[in-house]
Amino acid sequence: MITRRWFHPTLSGVEAERILMECGHDGYFLARPSMSNKGDFTLSVRRGNEVTHIKIQNNGEFLDLYGGEKFATLSELVQYYMDNQCQLREKNGNIIRLKTPLNCADPTTERWYHGQLTAKEAERVMLENGKNGSFLVRESQRQPGDFVLSVRTRDRVTHVIIRRQDNKYDVGGGTQFNDLVSLIEHYRNFPMVETTGEVLRLIQPFNATRIQVRHFHTRVKQLQKENEGPIESMAYKQGFWEEFETLQMMENLQLFDRMEGSKPENIRKNRYKNIIPFDRTRVVLKDIPPDAPPGSDYINANYIRCEMIEPGSDCHDSSNGSYENGSSRDNTPSKNKEKSSPVHTSVIVCEEKLANVKVQGNGTKLSPPFEPCVLRTNPNYVNTTIPKSTEETENGIVDHVYNKLYIATQGCLSTTIYPFWSMIWQEDVRIIIMTTKEIERGKVKCERYWPELNKTEVFKKFTVHNEFESSTPDYTLRRFVVTKKDECSVKRTIYHFHFTAWPDHGVPSEPGRVLNILLDVNYRLQQIMTGPDPPAQAVVCVHCSAGIGRTGTFIVIDMILDQIRKEGFDCEIDIHRTVQMVRDQRSGMVQNEAQYKFIYMAVLEFIETEKQRIGLGPESSQDSPRVWSHSVPFL
Repeated sequence: MITRRWFHPTLSGVEAERILMECGHDGYFLARPSMSNKGDFTLSVRRGNEVTHIKIQNNGEFLDLYGGEKFATLSELVQYYMDNQCQLREKNGNIIRLKTPLNCADPTTERWYHGQLTAKEAERVMLENGKNGSFLVRESQRQPGDFVLSVRTRDRVTHVIIRRQDNKYDVGGGTQFNDLVSLIEHYRNFPMVETTGEVLRLIQPFNATRIQVRHFHTRVKQLQKENEGPIESMAYKQGFWEEFETLQMMENLQLFDRMEGSKPENIRKNRYKNIIPFDRTRVVLKDIPPDAPPGSDYINANYIRCEMIEPGSDCHDSSNGSYENGSSRDNTPSKNKEKSSPVHTSVIVCEEKLANVKVQGNGTKLSPPFEPCVLRTNPNYVNTTIPKSTEETENGIVDHVYNKLYIATQGCLSTTIYPFWSMIWQEDVRIIIMTTKEIERGKVKCERYWPELNKTEVFKKFTVHNEFESSTPDYTLRRFVVTKKDECSVKRTIYHFHFTAWPDHGVPSEPGRVLNILLDVNYRLQQIMTGPDPPAQAVVCVHCSAGIGRTGTFIVIDMILDQIRKEGFDCEIDIHRTVQMVRDQRSGMVQNEAQYKFIYMAVLEFIETEKQRIGLGPESSQDSPRVWSHSVPFL
C-alpha cells in the first residue's frame, strides 16, 4: 500500500463514526485500536449513511476477523480486503467494500520522521549514508500506533520501541512525553544507555525527503530556515543544499555504460563532449538504410519514464516489503505464516546528561549505491479533501493525461537536425518543449530546427511547415505540420512550446512562469489524446542546450504535479527521489541547487494555488498565490 495512514491510534468508535460521516463517503474506512480488547483492532467502514465496525483479532500468532483468512500484519489484512472486494461480507451475505482510506496525519512534520520505513531499510540507508549518531523515527511495523527510534552506533543500527499510551510517549520507562518532538529533544540531551553499556547518542537527524502534500508548505519552511546564513557557513549547508548534495554524492555510483556516445563516429554529434546518454535508456533511431555508416542510429537523447511501484514492491518506505527484522514477506494470506519479531534493544533510561561520553566511530559519510527510486501510485488511493483526478470521466473524455513518456535531449547542432526530426517522427512526438533561447550570452545554445512563420523547410526526408505562432511574455507556441517523404499521406501536427523566460543566470524569479507553460502543455496534450488520430503513447520531448539542467527541472516538476493531480492532497511526494529516478535514466538531470530548490517552490505554488481554487485557502505564510490559467489561444 502507499501508506498506512488509515490507522488512527487514538480514535474511539464514536469519534470514528463522526469523522467518517463528516469527511468520508460510501466505502471510506479506517482502522483503530479496539476499545474493548487491548491488542485487538477495529475496522470502521462507512456504508451509505451508517458506519459498520468490524472486529480484528490479534491472538499473538496472527490477525484475522475471528475466522477466515489469517494475516501476519494489519497492513496485509487491510490490503487483502481492498484488493478482494467481495471477500468481506456480513452474515447475511451483504458485501462490505473497503474502497478509500480515510487518512490520519503524521504525528510530526519533523524531517527525522520517516513514517513507514522498515527496520531493514532503516539499517541499509543509515549504514550507507549516515554517520555515527544519526537517528530517525519511524512507525512500528509490528504494533500499529507505536513508533521506533533507530540510531546508528558505529557499524550497526539499534532500534528502540517508543510506546504510545494514553496520548503519552515513552521508551518503556522513565519520563513520559506529550509528543515525539519532546521525547527526541529530551534524549538528545539525556542519552539512553543499552544494557550492554553502549550509549545511544542522538547527534544528528537522518532526514526524510518524502512529505504528505498537505504538509508540503511546512517542509519548505523547514528547508528554507535550515538554509539561512552565509554560503560559507555550516548553517547554509543544510536544507536544500544538504538534500541536493546527497544526490551529487551518488553520481560516482551511476555505473551505467555510455559507450555509444563515446564512439569516434558519434563524438561530434554531442553538443558537449562529456554529456552523453546512458546506453540502456538511449533513443535508438530505427529508420536506417542497410548501407548507412556506423553510428547512424545515434542521437544524444534518453527516454525518461516515471516508474511506478505496485503495492507490495520492495522500496524505502514500503510497509509491505519486509518485517522490522528484515525478513521478506508477500501480500498473500497464509494460514501458517509465522509472525517475525523485530530486533529491538533494551535500554537504561538516564535522566542526567552524559557529558563525558566519547562519541565513537569516525563519522565518515558513506556514499550510498545508486538505485532507481520511484514515485508511488495506487489506483485505489484517493485524498480525502478534493476529488481524485480520473483519466476518464463518466462520458469517456480524458480530463488529464498521465503516464507520459518523456524524451530528454540536447539542443540541435547543425549536423543533428535531421536525426532530431527522425526521432520526433519515429516516437510520434506531438509536443516539443524547448527551454533555452537559440543564443544566450553570445553563445549558440541550439540551432534553429524549424522554419519561420508561414515558411517550409525540408530536412532530407522530412518537410516542416510552420503554420502558426502565438507569443506570451514567457514563451512562444508554434504549430508545425510535418510530413515524411515515403509517407506523404500522413500529416502530423506538432506543437512547439518555446520557453524564453529562463534567465541567463539562475532560475526564473516566479515559479508560476513555468507552471503556466506546463498547464498549457498538459491542456494541449489532453486535446491531442482525445482528438482524431491520437498517438499510441503520450510522448513529450524536452530539451535545453545540454538536455539535463532545465530539461530535468521541467520534467521533474511535471511528474510531481501529475502525481498530485492523480492522488490528491493526501498523497506523499518525494522530490529528492524523483530527481534520483530521472538521473538514473539520464546523467546530471537537475544540475544545481538553485534548480533543485526551484522545483520545491514551483510545487509549493501549484499546491497553494489549487487549495485557493477549491476554497481551502493557502496554509503557508506566503502571499496568496496568483491564479494561472491557459494563456494561449485555441489552435
